[in-house]
This record gives sequence, C-alpha cells and structure tokens, in this order.
Amino acid sequence: MNPDFNFIELGTCMVVSFEGAVEGKSPKVGQTVKFLPNHCMMRKVHSGVVVQIEGRNVKIDCIDLKVWEHTKCLSET
Repeated sequence: MNPDFNFIELGTCMVVSFEGAVEGKSPKVGQTVKFLPNHCMMRKVHSGVVVQIEGRNVKIDCIDLKVWEHTKCLSET
C-alpha cells in the first residue's frame, strides 16, 4: 500500500447489487423482481433489476428496500 495514501470518509454505504441462486421460477434479464435475501436481518423484501443470469445464479442491480405489504417473492412464483 502507498504510504502517502489517505482514506476519505464517504458516509453511508449502500448495497447496489446482489448475486445468488434463484429458488423457484427463473426471471429474465431486464425484469424488475422482488426478492428476500436469505441473509437479510430485517427480513424485508427487496426489489431490483436482473442484469445477468448464469444457470440458477442471478445478479440483481439497482437494489431498493421497501416494506411491501402484499408481495410474492421469486421463490414463491
């Protein structure tokens, strides 16, 4: 590491992408989906846009966290 390197405080960090295996029906690239990450401590449904699919593995960008009252996650469709 460069000894002259200085860290800069950036503030809040946001998750902008998720990668993981799909349970249930596979989405299509470009589709906006609602999903529940297995590791989400708040157990809240997220939404995002599918940008890459390789087999059962999906990459979802543009993550948004909402409190959805009535929704079906990918694993339920």
